[in-house]
Amino acid sequence: MPKLSYDQQIARLEGTLALVRSNAGSFPPLALAVADDLERTIAEIKATKVRQQALFSAQMAKTDELASVVRRGTLAARELSSYVVLALGTKDARLSTFGIRVRGRRRRKVQSRSGNASEPLADGGQPLEDALEASGDAGRLSATSSETLGESPGAKPDNAGPSEDSRQP
Repeated sequence: MPKLSYDQQIARLEGTLALVRSNAGSFPPLALAVADDLERTIAEIKATKVRQQALFSAQMAKTDELASVVRRGTLAARELSSYVVLALGTKDARLSTFGIRVRGRRRRKVQSRSGNASEPLADGGQPLEDALEASGDAGRLSATSSETLGESPGAKPDNAGPSEDSRQP
């Protein structure tokens, strides 16, 4: 049997009560006492339903009020943290106690003379490869780069011919 809605349940209860009242002479007094109890129960159900709807409306109103108060509090906290940063400065270590990130100085990438920012620079602002060539360590740079690629320092490329050791007379 499908579940009845609230209105359907009330209609069914009131219909039963009306049938019993219309045929009151054919029922014993105990059945009429139960009918009186059913009438009080129907009235209590209706009053409870009205109260439930009023509480639901009040709950919705309180939920909206709560959301408004939370938004107001969030804005006040944001404003207060701005005042803290203004008073202490952006680099003060005490900012972390307020839950504010300490902001350091932004670092820019130093551009080389060739304009390639991804090329590593030596201490003098000169590209690292040029600095190594000037100091005579250019061979070390190429050995390091081949080691990075997974080759041994003295290895020949794959497309090179046979080595001197593998030649037979």
